[in-house]
Amino acid sequence: MTPGSSKGQNLPDGPGRDALQKVCTGCHGVEAAVSARHTREEWEAIVSDMVDKGASGTDAELEQIITYLSTNYRRRPATVNVNTAPAKALELDLGFTKSDAEAIEQYRQSNGKFKSLDDLKKVPKIDTAKIEAEKNRITF
Repeated sequence: MTPGSSKGQNLPDGPGRDALQKVCTGCHGVEAAVSARHTREEWEAIVSDMVDKGASGTDAELEQIITYLSTNYRRRPATVNVNTAPAKALELDLGFTKSDAEAIEQYRQSNGKFKSLDDLKKVPKIDTAKIEAEKNRITF
């Protein structure tokens, strides 16, 4: 890929996508920007470094880029506690669908904390294969 080129169609939709494509493709393709996973703080430092190196965007665009990257390209934690994580974290950090993540949160609110994977698998209509795939990252 040549500098300044982009395959933006591979980026998830969302606020900040257009700003990312506009600001970050001046020196490199978008794939270079999204090839790694970072915390929000790390993305803030990276964007700041890029501005120091000549990237230009409005403050609003830069904030949109940081939010977009930290939402879609964030480092996943090693473990996720299914008793305390909100639905959005279950979705982003464990890869559950939005409906599964919301079902877990609702089930937990109605039935109390999970004690085991078997308890988690009792959530109606949940993808138990996803639970098995992520079992080493799930804590209670």
